[in-house]
Amino acid sequence: MYTCKRKAFITFIIFTIVSIIVISCKNENDAIFEPSQKIVSFGDNGGTKSIQMPEVKNWGISYIIDKTNNDTLYGNKYFGYPEKEMKNVLLQLSDNEFGRLEYDWATIERYGLGTLQITIPENLSPFPRKLNITLYCKDQKKDIVVNEEKGESYTFEKITYSLEKENGISYIWENGDQYDYSNAFEKGYWKESKTLSIKPLEKIYSWYSFYSDNKNAFSWVRDSNPTILFPHGENNGKLYFNEGEAIEYTSQNASLSKYYSKEYNTDTITNVKFTPQQSKCHFLIEIQKLSTTYTLIIKNSNNTKEKVFQGEFISMVPTGKFEMIWDY
Repeated sequence: MYTCKRKAFITFIIFTIVSIIVISCKNENDAIFEPSQKIVSFGDNGGTKSIQMPEVKNWGISYIIDKTNNDTLYGNKYFGYPEKEMKNVLLQLSDNEFGRLEYDWATIERYGLGTLQITIPENLSPFPRKLNITLYCKDQKKDIVVNEEKGESYTFEKITYSLEKENGISYIWENGDQYDYSNAFEKGYWKESKTLSIKPLEKIYSWYSFYSDNKNAFSWVRDSNPTILFPHGENNGKLYFNEGEAIEYTSQNASLSKYYSKEYNTDTITNVKFTPQQSKCHFLIEIQKLSTTYTLIIKNSNNTKEKVFQGEFISMVPTGKFEMIWDY
């Protein structure tokens, strides 16, 4: 009898301990996915907010979606010690991984065991912005929604260009069109040499681009891009402009640059004599690359508040010089 009671008592104690462990683990796992906020809202000025999680290790970021266009986000990832950098990768953090994920208009950082920090820059675009951050632990997931209000209206005020130490003019040679008539000789279509009149610059374009590290340098544009003058070249350290010739300032993101092309029209003709021994050639085109620093000023439509952005303006313009190269 005593032995039976003792066995029953021991069984009861073991059952109680196991039950406590199971309940504790269940509560811990449930707590992992109860962030202090599931919806995080910012005004148009952006800011930084922290979300608290229980101090456990086995959770990570599965992916982040920009709900504006439902794109799964790629960007830069910084992690480890010493810090490592990975560019243009899927923005996610695995279990036990601490690090920082950077997108054009958001920075998400996990530091410590239980803190997720979200930093959003000022929104100058005419549209509200929204992110969806999906957290995971084993087979469970939780979403955090990040909202930012649309920005105030700004209009173009002024743009200036300058030549700094890192700017200037350089000349490069780029490949133009290739002309291959080897087939004509091999198949007997052309039995003797043939001279053709070719326009090497006929399909050559000038390219113009704006770059800026500031994420808001392009996002402020509303219904239409402002048309602005741009420098065509440099003479004795001074930039010169062609009056009346202008291009649009783009509304692209800071990580992108918008190119403008204008056909370089020319009737320059060169006569090329093709033979069975020399039936294939291409042209090298000389390009002038002009790099300048631009300073852009925009003004708030509701008050006199101004914002200033700096970046680099680059033009790639053919000089009209070319060289023919025989390939064989």
